[in-house]
Amino acid sequence: MTAQRERRSLLEPVRLEAREGGAAPKIQGYAALFNVETEIRTWFGSFKESIAPGAFKSSLDSGRRVVSLFNHDVNYVLGSTSGGSLSLMEDLRGLWIEVDPPDTQVGRDVVEYIRRGDVQGQSFMFTITKEQWTFSEDPKELDKRTILDVELFEAGPVLFPAYEETSVGLRSDKSDPSAAAYEAAKAEWLERNKPSEPVVIVSPEPYLLKVRCLRAAA
Repeated sequence: MTAQRERRSLLEPVRLEAREGGAAPKIQGYAALFNVETEIRTWFGSFKESIAPGAFKSSLDSGRRVVSLFNHDVNYVLGSTSGGSLSLMEDLRGLWIEVDPPDTQVGRDVVEYIRRGDVQGQSFMFTITKEQWTFSEDPKELDKRTILDVELFEAGPVLFPAYEETSVGLRSDKSDPSAAAYEAAKAEWLERNKPSEPVVIVSPEPYLLKVRCLRAAA
């Protein structure tokens, strides 16, 4: 089953780093933050989610190609790791990105949007390769997913950042791998935590006590 690509957005300041020689400024900022818990709403239910430190390390170390798009639109390319115009770094706080935008209408427009404060967030696209579920016994409490490792595809500025905006479970059918992963993890947890069969022990004490009483009376 092919893993579904998911998106997460973050309202975190997007910066412009001025450069000498009149070159277009670089776009900088965090596309993801670690240990920030939020609620994810999907067709198969809601749960809490956070990203663990180190979740991007294997993907970044692999050297796989990652692109930066504006609003996740393939027509609005801002940079790529293969072209040397996108750099990504995981630090203690999260995933930091730096983009050298092209001298195109799209590049100039996005820089101006950021300069004016119209664009104030970033987002990234990924598939989960390792996760951990923590299920609550209290029905009033949401289950929690901790993302441990991802395969990163894209990261860049977006106009409407909202962390809970996600493509998880948009397909309300049995082929949805996100729903399948959740159901499998929940079933495994229920199996491990199901109550054992009650053991009924009939004590012989009442009978023995009656015998003793009869003997004593005699």
